[in-house]
Amino acid sequence: QFKNKVTYATVTVLNTSRHIAEMLRNHGRGNTTAIQVGGKIRLQTIYPDGTERIEEWVPKGRSKQKGSYQDQMILTCRKWRTKSGILGQSGEWEWEVGEPNSSFASVKNYQLEGNESRKIDLIVPNASSNPTWRCEETATSFVWRVKNCPWEKNNYNLTIENDTKVVLRTKNKKFFKRFEIPAMSRLNERLDRSALSLKHDEHSKCLTIHYNKSPRVMDADKEEMKMRDIAMSKIAGDGDVGCNQS
Repeated sequence: QFKNKVTYATVTVLNTSRHIAEMLRNHGRGNTTAIQVGGKIRLQTIYPDGTERIEEWVPKGRSKQKGSYQDQMILTCRKWRTKSGILGQSGEWEWEVGEPNSSFASVKNYQLEGNESRKIDLIVPNASSNPTWRCEETATSFVWRVKNCPWEKNNYNLTIENDTKVVLRTKNKKFFKRFEIPAMSRLNERLDRSALSLKHDEHSKCLTIHYNKSPRVMDADKEEMKMRDIAMSKIAGDGDVGCNQS
């Protein structure tokens, strides 16, 4: 039986490191199709190796602003999946931005017994006191919001591990998470501790982590924006349009 608060765990579960690695790998250029569904725009990108990426964007407001079409939208979801190798079937979705709609909380990257540390999924029932993890992205930074964090700010500690992973832990050993930044990993960019910042709201019990994007990531974003703008600007009604990345 699981306790209300998530702590270190010793579990035996399926090792999902290969699946997660697909989100962290550069898949090259793909073909993107945009479709308008209700009030949001869904962008589906298929890469040559069969990997699929889905993004969902919603308007910021009704008033038309200056700038690109994407400047008027908010990214609410980015998820990835690839072929599982079993009869060409698609694997499970891995979320980079947003969170799945589920009655369970997925707590990743817990340390196994012994000296080995592997990427795993520990699925526990949602409880009102469990920390919840949500990834977001702005034009200049990556953002993670962790709700249900009742401890004072000085209890949290952020470090960089092997130049590739962010580690969040608490001094009271009530919470631990090791995670990568997919956009940085896809470009083989080393993480910089000075780009990390942390805020804690005692009233809402929400912990907010920011990582400032590197110039190289922002340049890659600009190239992606060109593709998104082309696809978004050509949508009419509930139709869809394809856009080859070139």
